[in-house]
Amino acid sequence: MAEDNSRTLTRFSTRYPVVWRGNLELKSAQAMVQMHFLSGNILFARSTLPQDEIDPSPMRITQRMRLLPPALEEVKQKTMPSFLMSIFPQCDFANSLLQEVPIRPEVNRKIHLFPHSVVVLQKK
Repeated sequence: MAEDNSRTLTRFSTRYPVVWRGNLELKSAQAMVQMHFLSGNILFARSTLPQDEIDPSPMRITQRMRLLPPALEEVKQKTMPSFLMSIFPQCDFANSLLQEVPIRPEVNRKIHLFPHSVVVLQKK
């Protein structure tokens, strides 16, 4: 099972390149993450996210919202084509966003096996 997960993760990393890696910070907690490009304009993603910095400062999460239908509807309305980054933890809403992205079916079936969040970058 672990070997199968490793192969799936390797295929995922090959098909969906890392566009940013670094630390995310929320209050006093930090987590090392890497963001993979799934869909859209990769040039926009690379120009928006910091690249190749020596000792980069962490990316700070400035606002949190409960994942309730009214709050999610507000996020949908605000994410119209500046720049907005939304990070969603592994949940039904994030999973529904992943269903809209053209990911290979075998990866989409196994994505729940890996800790992940969905990050949406948008111009305003």
